[in-house]
Amino acid sequence: MSTFLLFQLASLLLAIVSIRVLVTTVRARRTLFDETLTPADRQQLSEAAFFLLLPLGVLLHELGHAVAVRLAGGQVVGFGFLFFLGWVEHTGSYTPAELYWIALSGNLVSLGLGLGALALALVGPFGRAVNWLLLVFGGLELGTTLVFYPLLDLVSDLHGDWATIYRAGTPLLSGATALAHAGLVLTGLILWRSGRFRRLVEARTGVRWPRRLTAGERRALASNLSEAAERVAGSWDCPVEAVTGVGPDHAGVALRWESGGLRRRIEALIAPESGLLELRAELDSPAMPGARLRQRLGVLDRPLPPEDLARVLIRLMEIVDRWPAPTAVEQAGDG
Repeated sequence: MSTFLLFQLASLLLAIVSIRVLVTTVRARRTLFDETLTPADRQQLSEAAFFLLLPLGVLLHELGHAVAVRLAGGQVVGFGFLFFLGWVEHTGSYTPAELYWIALSGNLVSLGLGLGALALALVGPFGRAVNWLLLVFGGLELGTTLVFYPLLDLVSDLHGDWATIYRAGTPLLSGATALAHAGLVLTGLILWRSGRFRRLVEARTGVRWPRRLTAGERRALASNLSEAAERVAGSWDCPVEAVTGVGPDHAGVALRWESGGLRRRIEALIAPESGLLELRAELDSPAMPGARLRQRLGVLDRPLPPEDLARVLIRLMEIVDRWPAPTAVEQAGDG
């Protein structure tokens, strides 16, 4: 089975998934595009960017090739579009430079789509959900155009656009393209690691950029946790033990107390990779050794001052304080 046929089959399977994503996106449109951008919203919008917008990019890419064929005096005799795969069949008598431009034209369209989507997301008048959708689509469009398809041409027998661009018998044009190609990829890598770019993305989407915390940042967050824990211990109506820990790859606080004959525990742990505050609870009964309830309560995706953090912890403690005794050796779940 040829590589091209395999890609046709894969594209048809992905097209079926695209229909499902279209239905779920339409159904959730009111909550997707409201003022809040939840993790579930980001997941749905990311799927929409891949399964709905990326095929549109493929279609426009192929139309770019078709227009270039006509401009070069050729004739389009076939046009194929399978959502994630497209092709243009054409005839004509071309110079090497014309073959180069025909191959490059669709990629220039894709490049314009990707850069345009990123620009709109970063400076346009849109809300967080649309900005997220555009950022994901722009990243996918640029990644497939500048990285995925060139590598695919390198290792497969597809003989696609980039094989023609770099082997069309146009050394000056191909050399200039290689320099521009490398420059764009390098610029993308620099931006990806740029703190200024990440802060701009965070401001436009309200989503913290995942990154590993420095030791100083962990200590500062742990200090906030410690102060919040002291506030909680001083306001709770029974003794609360607060334990704060800071290590090379972790930081957090645990609050322990007893009520109703049960030992109760709240943990607030700072994820070193992202700085997110993961909240967990645990409950066990001295009368039933081994019986324990563990549950993930949620995640705080932005830092809070100690007084606000204390209010969050107190609210969670009030919830956990009402939990009944566990009846199984171990139970777990997400809150």
